[in-house]
Amino acid sequence: MSLKSKLLEAIRNPRLVLYFLRRKKYTWSSGSSGFVRKQYASYDDYIRHQREKLDRIQDGTYSWFGDYDTKYRTALHERLSNCGEVKSTDNVLCLAARLGTEVKAFLDMGCFALGLDLNPGRDNRYVVTGDFHEIQFPDHCVDVVFCNSLDHAFDIHKLMAEIRRVLKPRGKLILEINTDDEDSEGGRAGYFEALAWDSFETLLGVLEEHGLRCISKQQIDYPWQGMHAYFSFERDARSLPTTASTTTNEPAAGGSI
Repeated sequence: MSLKSKLLEAIRNPRLVLYFLRRKKYTWSSGSSGFVRKQYASYDDYIRHQREKLDRIQDGTYSWFGDYDTKYRTALHERLSNCGEVKSTDNVLCLAARLGTEVKAFLDMGCFALGLDLNPGRDNRYVVTGDFHEIQFPDHCVDVVFCNSLDHAFDIHKLMAEIRRVLKPRGKLILEINTDDEDSEGGRAGYFEALAWDSFETLLGVLEEHGLRCISKQQIDYPWQGMHAYFSFERDARSLPTTASTTTNEPAAGGSI
């Protein structure tokens, strides 16, 4: 959503204005070239903040969500169908899936699909509670991992290691990456994002460090301007970068790049 759109929404939605005035303020710090990250007091602070977004959607603070489920489900299903990389026999894990819109798109493809989120809400048929930095499922259990929320990662290196762990040896990672400089990544970092980058190429450099090769990509314009990209892991796990920290004792700066 562009800055202009956010201002117009605020004018129409007094609840949103009140929330903006009362919500906790966060600062950002620069790390490696091209990245900035949100400053959290602790990992628990990060978890509380990330869980809050669904609460704000469900109480009407964010009015844009009204037609999101239908529109994004349709758009993602069309992209998956056109690319031909996803088979109906695939088992799919959708990370940071919130209410499960992306899960539904994979189910429409005939896949077995399940979502994982810090706050999936009550009675969610499509998403279970979990942290994508520490996925509760066994090694090499899924054919496809999907995520459109890398910008919500506290530690992108730990997230990539977990994705590699749960993917089968020939599995694929599908990412939808925001590149809109009027939104969070590429310039302005949004309130619930924990990580931001200045370009797709900057993020791609980190993914390549983890042995990921981009096998195809296409530009998208919903739910934001960005990339729909397919990746496979190639390099031996022993050559991949590691992070000394864990999700429970990360520095207040918020993860590492």
